[in-house]
Amino acid sequence: MRQFIDAWKYRITNVTKNAKIMPVLAIIEIGSHGMTAKIVQDCEELGIVADIYNFPEYTTLTKITKKIKRIKADGIIVLAPHLCNLDIDEVYDSIQLRKDVGGLKNTGMFKNSMAQGLIKYLEEIGININQKKIVIFGRAGRPVVESFADLGCTVTVGGSHCNVREVAEGADIVIGMPWYAQEIRDEDLPENCLKINCGTRLMEHKDDLEAIGTLQRLQIIQNVCKAFMKYNPHEIITRSENDYDRLRKDGEPIDDYMKKQYVAAMLELSLGEQIAEEYCEDYGIERFKWSS
Repeated sequence: MRQFIDAWKYRITNVTKNAKIMPVLAIIEIGSHGMTAKIVQDCEELGIVADIYNFPEYTTLTKITKKIKRIKADGIIVLAPHLCNLDIDEVYDSIQLRKDVGGLKNTGMFKNSMAQGLIKYLEEIGININQKKIVIFGRAGRPVVESFADLGCTVTVGGSHCNVREVAEGADIVIGMPWYAQEIRDEDLPENCLKINCGTRLMEHKDDLEAIGTLQRLQIIQNVCKAFMKYNPHEIITRSENDYDRLRKDGEPIDDYMKKQYVAAMLELSLGEQIAEEYCEDYGIERFKWSS
């Protein structure tokens, strides 16, 4: 596992060390969350800027969502306590899909980071999860369930007051999620099932927790790099200029005007017409309207 994690970190630093500016992750922390310090430390190690926006738990929903919409960052994650007074789904909905690097909504460009961390962990320890019966105890969330179901798994979620023995019957893999209120004992689980602890204090197996947490954080940071490479204007401009130079015929002189129009077209495709217009204004050229 250590070798796998080091190789993943190396791939991330290959992106960040060659970038003209550093990718930025915005962390929306509501109250206090144990993951914040760890992901900030990972970001510092891997060349990512981590900006923390901390809100007391009593902060209004409007204040948080307004702030999120004004944040200039490549990716945004939300870290909130389990028993949060806010409608956390509304907080998630205020994040643009292209910046949802935690995969909170499990749609668009990024899948749920917790689920992806779990899947990578299972792959690394040699488990083929196709057609497996997975039982999750605790607050799994729809994105985690969907991610496993998409891979052909049968997924059952056990609530805080369920009969653990009955729910876990026939399970191939049992996962204990954070904040689960009931003790999960080995004698209540199928003898040969794989047991994974994702954060509950009431499960006997503790060794998985650090590895899965690390994989989840690396997945978030990798997603920040992907968003940065795909949507950051500076990176799009650099790549587009290089593409234009590469695509022109050998010996053909560079047409600087058409090169800028090509860059503007790529900006419009990636970020929208307004960004392309601003680029043309910066260079004092009229935006070329491509015929449909």
